[in-house]
Amino acid sequence: MGENSDIQARISWFTIQSTDLQAVAEVLGLDHVRSEKWQETIQPEANTRVYVAQDNWVIVEIYDWDYNPANEADMSEDIDEGCAVAVEALLVKLSQQFGEAQFFEFDTEEWCGPTSWMLARNGQIIRSFVYSPEFPPSWRNMGEPTATESFIDWSRVQELESWSEEDWDEWGEHEAENEASNLVTGWQGMGPASVETIKIAREWSVDPLTPVDLSAVCLLGTGRF
Repeated sequence: MGENSDIQARISWFTIQSTDLQAVAEVLGLDHVRSEKWQETIQPEANTRVYVAQDNWVIVEIYDWDYNPANEADMSEDIDEGCAVAVEALLVKLSQQFGEAQFFEFDTEEWCGPTSWMLARNGQIIRSFVYSPEFPPSWRNMGEPTATESFIDWSRVQELESWSEEDWDEWGEHEAENEASNLVTGWQGMGPASVETIKIAREWSVDPLTPVDLSAVCLLGTGRF
């Protein structure tokens, strides 16, 4: 994966079972699409890069896509929740066209943004997990965890989902000592981040850290949720 020419803390990408870059760009509704040779950075006027990765998968890197719901009434007070719903809708469209589509996201700066992994097949959301690190933390946890996610103690996640505000306040009073141990077994710290997200991406489809063929052609464009 590359990087935007601006400082990028949030890392987000789609993985689609296809090699047809133009078809993927069309389903995503990208504007100002153009073809270019691979470069490590992309210019600010483009916030999306589409390229063929290994094993016949397409990776779509996205940078700071705007969340613009169809009407103001749909604007959720929880932007992370609203974006998750918008991503799921895109995954449904992509998987209808290509059979399987995935989405991954994490923040390189701890406590700054959500961590996500989602999977859709044949127009159906199979798995959608979003962790928001704001205190108290919150989860969007849909579908059965896949075998790849077995390193996470999901019974603990279910327990935490039922915690009341008073439970979190009590935990917060002892935060310093709690920081020394994982809040959820299998995570390093309170919640998942880059290590867990990349581990799941590798098992579900392709490793996003695999070096790219520098002679390859990619598509650049502008996208939004």
